[in-house]
Amino acid sequence: MAGAVLEIKSKELATLNKRLVKWFAKIDKPSEAMELIATHLESQTRRRIEEERADSESRAWPEWSEKYAKTRHENQNLLQNEGDLVDDIAPDSGADFAKAYVTMIYARTHQLGDKKRNIPARPYLGLSKVNAKDIENEIAKFIEAAL
Repeated sequence: MAGAVLEIKSKELATLNKRLVKWFAKIDKPSEAMELIATHLESQTRRRIEEERADSESRAWPEWSEKYAKTRHENQNLLQNEGDLVDDIAPDSGADFAKAYVTMIYARTHQLGDKKRNIPARPYLGLSKVNAKDIENEIAKFIEAAL
């Protein structure tokens, strides 16, 4: 079942974008660089769900309610039941954009929460300062190799 694409914008992403625009002027194939960025965004998002279990600012997600926790088994974590959300994370890129996105119907609920159903937000999309620096380093290597 497909949901709406949720777009997250951040100060770190805007700053990174400004730097990249300058760098991309020096290379012939910006779409290859954008593909590299999209792949990194995908892996960073997967890691956030599977390992870090925190938002892009390293704030731990709220735990399950005690009642709901009783319905879970030991292989499940806060945003992983059967692995559908993680499996749905995909990269996309073009000459002037890079993103990681999720289309699962409940992706928005996990990202933003749902007050009516008493589900707290557990943001998994986003770009931390560390994530942005990792991408900058990879793009710098890419540009050096291209020059």
